[in-house]
Amino acid sequence: MQPQELRELSFDVDIGSSEGLSVDQMTRGRLQFLIGQNAYVVLQTQFADAKAGILLAIVGALAIIVSDRQTEVHPYLLSGYILVTFIVVAICLLALLPRVPKKTQAAMMQKSDLFSWPSLSSDAMKAEEYADLMRSSNASVLVMSIARSNVAVAQVLRVKYRLLRLALGFAMIDLIALGIVFNASMFSGGI
Repeated sequence: MQPQELRELSFDVDIGSSEGLSVDQMTRGRLQFLIGQNAYVVLQTQFADAKAGILLAIVGALAIIVSDRQTEVHPYLLSGYILVTFIVVAICLLALLPRVPKKTQAAMMQKSDLFSWPSLSSDAMKAEEYADLMRSSNASVLVMSIARSNVAVAQVLRVKYRLLRLALGFAMIDLIALGIVFNASMFSGGI
């Protein structure tokens, strides 16, 4: 069973290497790997947010174009287009929504994660205690903390990309609806 608090970690576990590397080399390698992984996951999260923002801007621009032609379009077609546009906007906004843990959850995080900002900003985290812990922490505590933080950030990223995929699907429907709206307005003598 995995301990919940970093202070409960067992230090009798062998952290050496079967490849003959020293414990120092392995610790340094593990920490570099985890920090690199964290930077990659954070970058991908920013990339997902940028994609959602761009999709939001494109859908908004298309909605402005359609609203300029609203008198030339059948009301049912226009209503359908507006509905799909609102769905895309809502999903994009959900993808952009920051995932902020509740106070109690952040307080629990600070016991098992010393690397993420929610645990560091928790009311339960005291600057002096954190500084003392960092000064005296074993490498295993740091490795476990960063690893747990990476998993939490990756889970947020997965949700963002699922929402983004859903938004892109509805954006395609929106684009098809836009084509139908413009075709209908052409055949009715508009444009």
